[in-house]
Amino acid sequence: MKTKKRQVFLICLLLIIGGSYISFSISQIKAEKNVNSKTETKNEKNVKSIADEEWQLITHYEFSKVRLGVSQSLAFTFGGKRDAIEKNPFITDLESIPLRGDGFGAQNATDAWDMLSLPTFYFIDESKDDSVIPTVFDSMFGEGGFEEGRPWTSQSLALIIKGSKFQGQFGFDEQKINHFQQYRKVGSKGSYALKNVYEIENPASTWNPAYRLLVTQIMEYSEKDNLVWVTYEYQNLSKDTLKDVAFGSVLDTYLDQNDSVSVFYLGKKRGLYIESGDYRLDFRFDVTNGMDNWVGSEYNGIFIENFPSVDSTGQETNDESTAAEGMLAAKIKDDSAMAFKTQPVTLKTGESKKAAYGVSVTAVALVPEITLDTKDGTYYGGNHAVSGTWKDIDSESGDIYAVINNKEPIKLNDEGLLNKPKNDVHKWSLDIPEAQLSGTEENKIVIYMVDSDNNRSKEKTFTLQYNRKPILTLVETTGEIDGTSAFNGTLKWSDEDTDELSIYYSVDGGTKQLLNKVTNTNKGIEQTLSYEIPSSALKGTKPNYKVEFWIEDNDKTSDLKELNLTKTNQPIIQTDFSVEKNEIIESESNSYTATIKNTADEPSDWSDVIHETAAFPENVVVDKTTVKLNGVLVPTEKITFDTDRKLKIALDKITPKEELILTYTVTSLEAKPAVTGTVTVTQSYSIKGTSVNKPVEKTSNIQTFMIRSQELQINIQFLEDKTNEKIPSLEPITKKGKSGEKIDIPLEKINGYDFSKVVVDGVERSLVGDILTVEFGKDKEVIFYYFGTLKIKSSPSLFDFGIQTGNVNGMKVDKPDISGSPLVITDTRSTKQKWALKAKFSEPLKSLENEKIIMTDIIKYRNSAEKVTLSDGDNVIFTPENANLGEYNISKDYWSKGEGFLMDFPAGSIKSLGKYHAQITITLENAK
Repeated sequence: MKTKKRQVFLICLLLIIGGSYISFSISQIKAEKNVNSKTETKNEKNVKSIADEEWQLITHYEFSKVRLGVSQSLAFTFGGKRDAIEKNPFITDLESIPLRGDGFGAQNATDAWDMLSLPTFYFIDESKDDSVIPTVFDSMFGEGGFEEGRPWTSQSLALIIKGSKFQGQFGFDEQKINHFQQYRKVGSKGSYALKNVYEIENPASTWNPAYRLLVTQIMEYSEKDNLVWVTYEYQNLSKDTLKDVAFGSVLDTYLDQNDSVSVFYLGKKRGLYIESGDYRLDFRFDVTNGMDNWVGSEYNGIFIENFPSVDSTGQETNDESTAAEGMLAAKIKDDSAMAFKTQPVTLKTGESKKAAYGVSVTAVALVPEITLDTKDGTYYGGNHAVSGTWKDIDSESGDIYAVINNKEPIKLNDEGLLNKPKNDVHKWSLDIPEAQLSGTEENKIVIYMVDSDNNRSKEKTFTLQYNRKPILTLVETTGEIDGTSAFNGTLKWSDEDTDELSIYYSVDGGTKQLLNKVTNTNKGIEQTLSYEIPSSALKGTKPNYKVEFWIEDNDKTSDLKELNLTKTNQPIIQTDFSVEKNEIIESESNSYTATIKNTADEPSDWSDVIHETAAFPENVVVDKTTVKLNGVLVPTEKITFDTDRKLKIALDKITPKEELILTYTVTSLEAKPAVTGTVTVTQSYSIKGTSVNKPVEKTSNIQTFMIRSQELQINIQFLEDKTNEKIPSLEPITKKGKSGEKIDIPLEKINGYDFSKVVVDGVERSLVGDILTVEFGKDKEVIFYYFGTLKIKSSPSLFDFGIQTGNVNGMKVDKPDISGSPLVITDTRSTKQKWALKAKFSEPLKSLENEKIIMTDIIKYRNSAEKVTLSDGDNVIFTPENANLGEYNISKDYWSKGEGFLMDFPAGSIKSLGKYHAQITITLENAK
């Protein structure tokens, strides 16, 4: 008997990968839950119900079996053959298990659980003495040991957590297993489905982080897939999120007494298998929730060496060049094994991860052999015949099954195919019903045989591509004809299998006519064909024609496609064109009116109609906002007036007898340089459209008008600066000239006003030598601003009191003779204010013979209120009664009425006879 020690990864070292620590722990996790109750404990959240109505707790171990032959079965269970053969009571109290304690086999309760929870498979051949043939190592290690007859060298659950400081596996005392129970329910083909449920707890330590999991394992036979599904579900019961964790298993492969059985690829990245002379075990990972990474290799170190990190990959990455069906996965020297795992996941509290694989056990010698005559081909509809041969060594009969497009298998034969004589080649031919085959998509068909002993052959696969009928579509389904021309159109067609096809048509159900023969150079690809229906096929007076098209290959005809043609009359176009004014001045506008009508009888299609004028000259533009059709503004998106200077208006479709009146306005811009003389604008329009895919066009009559040069003007005003009021003495002036012409405007001198500034079109300008130069077309308005003044307009030069006889008693002399101009005061200020005249001696009254003789207080000024004695200081001699007058003639209005200068000699004041002279300065107070 072979002695074998269970593998333990006692690698107490620190492994740093990419700055992170990796922990390997093949372990179980404790969960505080009563498996016999559906109610959660007080502190638990989001924990799944362990049992449902279908599942029943088991009390004793036994195999779940699927019959393969008369005396052969596929058996599966959790744990090893020992418990199933002996039908031992189910072990729930792991702590009560007696252990060897000698360093071999199960060392603790966790080791014992690991053996009892491993999914195991057996081939049972009741015709042999040793009828139970294991597929994992579960041989006896020593007499009476717990591991005897149990898979103690495999691991049910490998847990890999990123970030820990230690690498190890089960076998340490930290992990605790709680509530370990097993259930079963009725499965297919006489088998039972089996389920393990348990909780695993790992307390926080220096080796591993704390975690708590609920693990559910299910083994269930699927007749459709001929596989036993092994499914794991791992649910996080921890309070904290479990980050970057991967789950897996290790199987110590063993078959037909061979512990170093070779491991082969299934090919196409499906998985691995082991095989001896008589038996074969397939492991399929290409299944729903399949294990992500897998490897077949030497047993020792298989997990840690092939999956050194949580995200390591395995042999699933190999392609067909190195991993085709039947190729060795690894060279085995001493002992073979398989390991598989998930990619890392992060599980929040209550979240779970599923992982699965499928297993089938086959007795090679008992499996029926089947061949298939049918190859990949074309399906033409109806039932499809398949045929081939079959051979079976010992069964009484067999049934042929087909799986079509991954649906449920169907049995093709009504009665079993008899195996007479046995172990001989038999021919078979059966039909796949039409109802099972797709008439639109590819049919992938898998054929296999199941013999009367429940052995299943290898699958044979072929594909049927449905022979679809040709496809034809028309680009145009309606059209118009004029009764004299052919109709041209376009169609599209495709066909998947025929090299040459014929396209036909008929008019109004008449004779079948060949349209074209086409070569199918691109099978299955839509192709385009331009065609022509000759005018001879469309003769007559009918207003409508129905043309039907179809395409034929060797045995199929496309659906009919219909083209409806309407006969239409050629449009008869009338146009008229008029212009509002024969002549305009430059910068003025003019209007056009275009009248358009199709006078043809119904039907007469005239579509895509465009109104287009001749090019307008420079400086003549179209106002697009004035374009109207029958009095309604045309949307601007239908109007174009671009650099070609042509007005284009989209009118779309014009129906027979419909009259369109199109109006629009053009404007003559001011030309630079200015227009000299006249410009003639000659204009017409064309109206363009299509009828029955042919152009129809008409050009209007010609209209002209003249543009004369514009006589420009400059307006000149004279305004008071503050009030903008007109200067009373000057009227506005208008100067006329041609654009670009320059003139000089001299500054006007205005009595009573002083010049302030000149403004041209709102901008102040400077004068050049009292001259302003302006330009027609550039300058339009000139304003000269003046401000009003308070001034002495004129004054006398001499007051002559004549020769007077002296009197010692005194005397008065008035009304002198006045030489020079009268004394006149002007006030043109915009705001009138009081003012006053002042007088003073600039030279005193003194003798001309003797300048030393000076008389004082002699010269006075009489006004309406008093006599004012003049001195060498300013003395007010006159204030106006009305300050609002514009002019005051003091000489005329006051001096002539007794006011004015006088001489008043008191008694004794004349010291010497002779000529006397004085000089008086008269000033105007508040003068500007």
